[in-house]
Amino acid sequence: MHEVVISLPAHSGYGLPTSYFVIQGLGLLFEHSKPGRALGLGAGWKGWCFVAVVAGLPAFWLFPPGFIRNVILPMLHTIGAI
Repeated sequence: MHEVVISLPAHSGYGLPTSYFVIQGLGLLFEHSKPGRALGLGAGWKGWCFVAVVAGLPAFWLFPPGFIRNVILPMLHTIGAI
């Protein structure tokens, strides 16, 4: 669904939003796996760091530059925000 509302209107970034959520799903599976539990990824500072890596670093893929340039900026211009 994110491809429909992000990539199609922007005419770019195809596959990036889906990849972002695939990474999150894989991260969740790893967190709940035996090695993830052994590393303590479900709580504490290790959990926070793991979330930052899995959800934070690839967040760029959720809203790629083409979406910002072709959708967000024109919308902000239209409403007079920039």
